[in-house]
Amino acid sequence: MALPMSKINDLLCRWAANDLPVINFTVNNVLKEIGLDYSFYDEVFSFLMRKDGYELIAKKMLLCPKKHPGKTFLLKEEVDEEEIFHCWCDEDYYYDPEQTIVVFCFSESFIKEEQLKKKSRSRCIHI
Repeated sequence: MALPMSKINDLLCRWAANDLPVINFTVNNVLKEIGLDYSFYDEVFSFLMRKDGYELIAKKMLLCPKKHPGKTFLLKEEVDEEEIFHCWCDEDYYYDPEQTIVVFCFSESFIKEEQLKKKSRSRCIHI
């Protein structure tokens, strides 16, 4: 089965057009939403990374020792290894590259574009 790029693009447009756009989503979120199994992980990851700097912003998210989501940084951004981070579960932790995941957010321009499209479509329906 080929990678369903149009389904992924439609999903991203829908998520960006939400009144509160989806933030910090992962490849696994995309796989689950469009019904693909884990064998597509690498392909979907590559597809999303090609959109980095355009529709998407790729980030690394720190995880606390209990695997709760923490602060995010741009992928190429340096993280101070001496800084102590605090989780809502009361765990304090340091940056550990092994305890990070890649997440994606939408660029502001993409959000605006998709929300304008959504408003335009809804106006057409009401006429």
